[in-house]
Amino acid sequence: MKTLIISGILMGFLALGPVAVFAEDAKETSHDRVQIIEDEKSGVVRIVIDKKEVVLIDAKGIHVNGDIDFTGSITDIGNTKKEGG
Repeated sequence: MKTLIISGILMGFLALGPVAVFAEDAKETSHDRVQIIEDEKSGVVRIVIDKKEVVLIDAKGIHVNGDIDFTGSITDIGNTKKEGG
């Protein structure tokens, strides 16, 4: 369930800007107001809107600077892992 919710959130954010621009250490997808920055060197993905970093995704999880609005529920499954995950 947690994986499905996170996947939905990520797909929503990633749908914001499909144009790719390549830099030396980072791959950046950008429109005038929205940037999706994949930084291989740092191992993070950043989402910047109106020059403000609103989401950071790294090996520890998803970090949101601001509110999260949603319908439905978020379920903490503890330390159990799904099969294959």
